[in-house]
Amino acid sequence: MSRCEILIVEQSGQWTVACGDESVVIDAAASPTELADAAGVWIDGLKFKNVACVLSPASTSCFFVAMRPADNVDVRDRTAMAFELEDHLPMDAESFVADYVVTDGDEGKIVAAVAIESDRWKAIADAFEANGIVIHSIVPQSILATRSVVESESLVGRVRLLLGIDDALDSIAIHDGRVVSWKHLQLDGEAISRHGVMDFGDVNRVLMAGATPESAAMIRGSLDCQVEWIDESAMLHAQRGAASYLADRSGPWFELRREKLAPLDRLRGVQQSLRLLAFSAVAFLLAIAIGGWYRTSKIENEITSLQKQQRALFETGFPDTRVPGAILRRVRSEHAKVIGSSGAAAIDVPTPAPMVLRRLMAAFSPDVRFQFESIEINDGQVDMDLVVRSPVDAGKIASAIAAAGFQVNPPVTTQKDAKSFVSAIEATWLEEPSL
Repeated sequence: MSRCEILIVEQSGQWTVACGDESVVIDAAASPTELADAAGVWIDGLKFKNVACVLSPASTSCFFVAMRPADNVDVRDRTAMAFELEDHLPMDAESFVADYVVTDGDEGKIVAAVAIESDRWKAIADAFEANGIVIHSIVPQSILATRSVVESESLVGRVRLLLGIDDALDSIAIHDGRVVSWKHLQLDGEAISRHGVMDFGDVNRVLMAGATPESAAMIRGSLDCQVEWIDESAMLHAQRGAASYLADRSGPWFELRREKLAPLDRLRGVQQSLRLLAFSAVAFLLAIAIGGWYRTSKIENEITSLQKQQRALFETGFPDTRVPGAILRRVRSEHAKVIGSSGAAAIDVPTPAPMVLRRLMAAFSPDVRFQFESIEINDGQVDMDLVVRSPVDAGKIASAIAAAGFQVNPPVTTQKDAKSFVSAIEATWLEEPSL
């Protein structure tokens, strides 16, 4: 296993740093630097190559607000929403970082927001980052556990989740997978009973997780409804929720690693991808360089092989002559001498296709529109298939080619579709070069 998913949880009187079944407890009185140092030593002992952490404030360190925004407030404007939340929180907008989820309620939009004090949690996050421990997300433990339960139970509709954490109870209302209410209660039967009467309303299900059997019995006895007990700890669900956050930070979930609590390195989250991209770019450039070198070497080897063949042929044809540096020029010179001394006529050589093509293109009239389907030029012989608008156009093209010095056979024209014809034209260039 090369990746370690670490959950750093603030709890009553202590910090717990957990990875899977392993965990360590650190005194709650530790300073941010002491906390990061102690956690770093423990994490180093796990011997993982990659470490990804979620920092999880306790419920008592968080503030929750559920409100209906004014009609003139754009919920997409986070700055404006911060000042809206300021009216509902015991802090000014400059002192907290908040994230919120918007839910469509029966009477309009409902904004559910979670906030924490920015200075304190920034000091903690920065201490971990200074120790080389990457904090990917800052999410309250109850929200992590809620996400785990929502995903594992596939919750839909209106659901109330009761989380037993430490010696308290967090009551979270969920509407179609979104948190719309969060209350922190003491494990007191009367308070829980009053809360159930006042706040539960019309819910489809009531679930309870993280409670001991004794607490679960007390909670069930205090509520006048059926309560489904999930026999798993809140810490286990928080770890599962942290894994979900590390895998996917999208969706209707709170994320407090933003604004003042955002990482100093904006590219931190994609550093691994950037490293892979840089490695791929270097590998690509190396492949190009090696490929170019290989191709050049191959061409040089082929040239050397051809030169050896030329030398061998020259030695065979001129056994008593030293092989010159410019073999081809010497062969042409000897060939010209033979032709001149024997009085032979010029030797036929193939008609260059580029020359024929230039003459052919110059012959076409700009007034006749056509399209090449295929063309083949071989020693002055031209075979081409043209798409024309009418047989008359094919005749005009054939006449123009004939006027340019070609011998042209009558075009063979067939109808291609309702608007075009295919014309096969054969022509021969009458002027033949000689040597």
